[in-house]
Amino acid sequence: MSCRRRHTKCDEERPQCRNCVRLGIDCPGYPSATLQFINSSSASVPTSRGRRRKAVEERQEQARSSAEAEIAAQLEDDHDGDYQIATPNEAEHDSDVIVDNTWVSDHFPPQLPAVFRSIWESIGFGNKVIMCAVLAHASSHPADTAMGFYSRALRALSVSSQGPTSWDSPNSDLHGVTVSLAVLALLQLYEMKHGTFLGGFTHCRQADQIVAAHLDRMRTWEMGRQLLRAWVPIKCWISFQCQPWTSYASPIPPRTDDVLWNVLVPPAAADAAGGSELLLVLLCKARRQGLNALHARFFANDQTGAEYQRLLRNFEALGNGVPATDEDLRSPTPAGARESQLGHLRARLDVWHESQPLDDLPMIRATSRSQQDPSIPYYRPFVFRSNRAALSFIRFAAAQIYLSGSPGLGRRDEDTDEWFTLLIRAVSGLDLDRSLESIDMPFGLLHLLLQCIVLRGASIQTLEWVMDFAPRLEAAGSYNLGLVPIWIFKRLTMLVLRERRAGRFVLSLFPDFKATEEIADTRSPMAARALVLGVDAASQDTFQTIVDLSTIPDS
Repeated sequence: MSCRRRHTKCDEERPQCRNCVRLGIDCPGYPSATLQFINSSSASVPTSRGRRRKAVEERQEQARSSAEAEIAAQLEDDHDGDYQIATPNEAEHDSDVIVDNTWVSDHFPPQLPAVFRSIWESIGFGNKVIMCAVLAHASSHPADTAMGFYSRALRALSVSSQGPTSWDSPNSDLHGVTVSLAVLALLQLYEMKHGTFLGGFTHCRQADQIVAAHLDRMRTWEMGRQLLRAWVPIKCWISFQCQPWTSYASPIPPRTDDVLWNVLVPPAAADAAGGSELLLVLLCKARRQGLNALHARFFANDQTGAEYQRLLRNFEALGNGVPATDEDLRSPTPAGARESQLGHLRARLDVWHESQPLDDLPMIRATSRSQQDPSIPYYRPFVFRSNRAALSFIRFAAAQIYLSGSPGLGRRDEDTDEWFTLLIRAVSGLDLDRSLESIDMPFGLLHLLLQCIVLRGASIQTLEWVMDFAPRLEAAGSYNLGLVPIWIFKRLTMLVLRERRAGRFVLSLFPDFKATEEIADTRSPMAARALVLGVDAASQDTFQTIVDLSTIPDS
């Protein structure tokens, strides 16, 4: 159900839509808005623009009025002066709280990267756009209030001097475009947790526009460089979910590769965070190049194009759209040129790895016990000083697997792929007695296990180990922002295990989640299908089929 006035998703709490009521918006078909005041009295508030403007003029005398009504009035105002927001009196509050610029500084959301606080307290202090974007992440606000702040930030940005009209102009104020990029990054973070992929993707494209136009200027001052380093992991989170044959799967905006790369490489060999932004960029690039190479091999023998046309029909049946004519999965790139691209990325990964401190590299604990741990495939686990170091090495090994010649179609590549073995040993070395949710960008450990172990020709023993290991990962941290929910990871792994027992290798999977799906909804089991691409081990014939995931057990 959509709100008929604001054209956004209704919260469907009939007979009234709280998202309209709390903003004092007259939405035909719903009762008149009734707002609750801090002093526990109630009043029926007319929803005309004149009353909202009058609320602005009288806000000093009515400082105890509703937060959302006053925010709406403020955004109707034309000036950008400081303003106060009165928060509603909730059950857990013992006293009234007035939210102003100082309050935002004192209660700045601690989960946000430090550069956002720096921008707020310097070039963005008092800016109502960034204030609302920050408050959308305040944990003290209930979900509906946070969504209100998000909507207000989006609305204010569109009409402010830092809005879209200034993003392409080379003469735009540098501080202004920096604030705009910070706001868009905050909006992307909100969509990643509470919204949809399409919402985050839209803000991502807008941010790309700013970076492409103003990168040369932003990289000349420290705050601009810090913001770019904070934005890149957010962009990678979006790019990692784009189909690999699209340009959006690249985390670097067009024509900015070398310049942005130099921004991410600090003067020293590695920064305090271990060059995590660089590694995420390399991982995204490796995924894109590696999967494109895999799909090119999959259709290498499709001389008539019949299999590819069947693939397009299957994509259409899933409802996710089909690749454009310039996004052919068969990849017209010559094999030699493709191998050169893969080799270039391998070299960059090697440089990153060689720059890491010795304390962050994996270790082996030598004892008199057997070198073989019966609880896991292959060898005993690596030992790491921290889970952060373990996850960095896991991402490094996963990127190398994407770029390796594996999987060849229809053979057990895990027997010959050294990176496959290293990845399993690194995953086994995670300290699951400590939560994983606080480890930088929760980028999707389950996704890497699915793509780089489950879909790499893993043996039945390895797949069974992965299924046993998954509940331990879930207990250590379900990764609220992970790209693959635990429920679908289990079912897809069981699907691959079922096919493996039947002598068939699954090489690629495409779930039918739509870009407009609420991310919160996909965290829990839901009706879903997946397009499966694979090869028969005996005949070497490729196959593709659409599977109903509800028929696949998760254990």
